[in-house]
Amino acid sequence: MKKAVYTLTISIEPEEPVVGETCKIKGTLTKDGEPIPDAKVKVYIFKGTEEEAELETTTDENGEYEVEYTFTEPTYRTIYSEAEFEEKPVKPPVPTIPTELAVAGVIALGTALGLIIMKKKRRPG
Repeated sequence: MKKAVYTLTISIEPEEPVVGETCKIKGTLTKDGEPIPDAKVKVYIFKGTEEEAELETTTDENGEYEVEYTFTEPTYRTIYSEAEFEEKPVKPPVPTIPTELAVAGVIALGTALGLIIMKKKRRPG
């Protein structure tokens, strides 16, 4: 039996955020390439080891999520996202995920964007 492949992506727009300007952090959640709607997604923003922000949203019918955030100072950040969702039962019930990923029927996936470099706010000139 083939195991299901879950994918959670994350990206930021613009790729080089500017301090004081709102950026979009977004991604997609899929199972075997098919979107997973109505999943709870949390996006964590860390400055070093300190959590700067925790943002929460839900995937749409295309498995896509998006949150907005405004950075207040230029520095390195790590951005991490995780998703929780319930598996819909298959008849007959067939285990499709490793048991170490399942907790009371909820699956949690995570992915990290990595370090981003903040630019200082542009001055009109």
